[in-house]
Amino acid sequence: MSFIWLFLASYLLLVSGQTSDQEILDVTSDIWNAAEAAGTFFSDTECQYDVNAGPGSFFTYVDETRLQSHTYGPHVDLLDNYITVTGTEDPCDLSCEGERSDYLDLLTATDAMNLAREFLGARNSSLLDPVVWKNYLYNLWFSPYTRTGGTMDSSGFEHVFLGEIDDNSAKGYHGWVKAYKDEQTGAFEYLGNDDLCQPDTPKFSMNYVVDGTSYHKSTTSMMIKAPPEVELAFFTICKFTRSNRVCTVTVGGPIQDIQTYDNDCSSEPQYGCIGSAYFIC
Repeated sequence: MSFIWLFLASYLLLVSGQTSDQEILDVTSDIWNAAEAAGTFFSDTECQYDVNAGPGSFFTYVDETRLQSHTYGPHVDLLDNYITVTGTEDPCDLSCEGERSDYLDLLTATDAMNLAREFLGARNSSLLDPVVWKNYLYNLWFSPYTRTGGTMDSSGFEHVFLGEIDDNSAKGYHGWVKAYKDEQTGAFEYLGNDDLCQPDTPKFSMNYVVDGTSYHKSTTSMMIKAPPEVELAFFTICKFTRSNRVCTVTVGGPIQDIQTYDNDCSSEPQYGCIGSAYFIC
């Protein structure tokens, strides 16, 4: 397995310069359209987008029943598998591993993620194998690494979709489903928009409340209403083709920039996985 990932890592260095900006715009447009055709966007969700508004409720309407269906339900199931504050290893027992596997099985069965697989598979044919593709996604998003120089206390999925407390500040936190769930319990405090990058992609300041302590993040961004398969497809494509750089995607017509960063994985240190991925204005 290590040889396979070493080969894949070397190959990625080559293909990043061989994929044009237009090709990324085209495939992300196709992915977006596939998810829309499948009816998986939360199109009726209502949020506070006014850049002049101050602190208050961010989500004004979300259809709770839909969060139990499609890929949303398995996504929500993963949210309680992590320790928020860095410095402590995140435990993952057989039940947790099963949830991750089920989640990836559902994701990779969607048209959106199949388009991502075909696109990346055209640049590395090994990814056309469903087993290799699933392992690639697992390694990219769930392989643990350290943010504190010792304990394996983080992962790409945790940082991007849940957020973490590191160095006495909130870090990551780019998942709208987690923000909605946290707002219901008082763990997410919306402090007002800085900008609206594109429709349904706000940039704002927030507090993340953990065990009664409020941790500030001056700026975060989220792609509201998008299903997990679109978010993972976009971030994965950008990591593959524009690692540690800005990557421009199509979000339902308009274009939007994504920034990705690598972090060394404990299991495959020569390959690296998602350190962070988020939308920028």
